[in-house]
Amino acid sequence: MIAGLCQAAAGKSEEADATLARILVYTPDNYEAYVGRALIALQAGEKSVARRYFQNALDAPPPMEESSRIVAAMRGL
Repeated sequence: MIAGLCQAAAGKSEEADATLARILVYTPDNYEAYVGRALIALQAGEKSVARRYFQNALDAPPPMEESSRIVAAMRGL
């Protein structure tokens, strides 16, 4: 998880997305990986993809305080 976020922070969006996708293969309920993928999609201007990943994160389900943040991010799309 951390590796994917570090890759994204370093500007390696494609590598980061691939890392987060691999994480989701093994832990499909990892809401943090979905949020990471959503943020990468937003950076790429892919709002509909970001919205789908945010929804996946909510479906995971995240802790309540994170749910509120995810919903707020979705409203901004």
